[in-house]
Amino acid sequence: MLQVSVSPPQRQSTVSVDAQGLLIVIPARRSVFLVLFLTAWLAIWGMSEFLGARRLVVGPRPTEWILVLWFAAWTYIGAWTVYAWLWITFGKEIVKLCPPSLTIKRDVLGMGITRAYELAQIRNLRASLPYANPYDWVGTGAGLFQGTLAFDYGAKTFRFGVGLPEAEASQIIGDLKRYSPIGDAA
Repeated sequence: MLQVSVSPPQRQSTVSVDAQGLLIVIPARRSVFLVLFLTAWLAIWGMSEFLGARRLVVGPRPTEWILVLWFAAWTYIGAWTVYAWLWITFGKEIVKLCPPSLTIKRDVLGMGITRAYELAQIRNLRASLPYANPYDWVGTGAGLFQGTLAFDYGAKTFRFGVGLPEAEASQIIGDLKRYSPIGDAA
């Protein structure tokens, strides 16, 4: 009988404490296959985008109005794919807990929106696999941007920790709760 020793996987995230509070950095899940696939797809997209733009500049005939619609949709899809490629290649989530707030930033090359949540309003902090809605694949990025960590804030649930395994999400909850009693109030 063959026996293989399995080492426990290491955390993807890093945790540090400084004068400003607790800082957790969660790198985006890297996928060499997806980066290569999206790179090839974007090369083809760029060529067809160029050809479509050139056709629009030359001036579509009145019967080619569908070209304008196609170009708008194709540009949107391409922009979304560029962001997905950048996220997978360079993205990270920066979570800061410095009472009285929790801030979460989805960072790509130093850019991104930081959202601040009042600790007193956060309820039910938990590790939870993302809900898969097959009818909302565009709005949720086909699951690419939904996190394993969740909390209730008012009448809505917010997620972060994109691509984290559930066990590591639980470790991050422990880190957050050791630093401040977050999400414990009923």
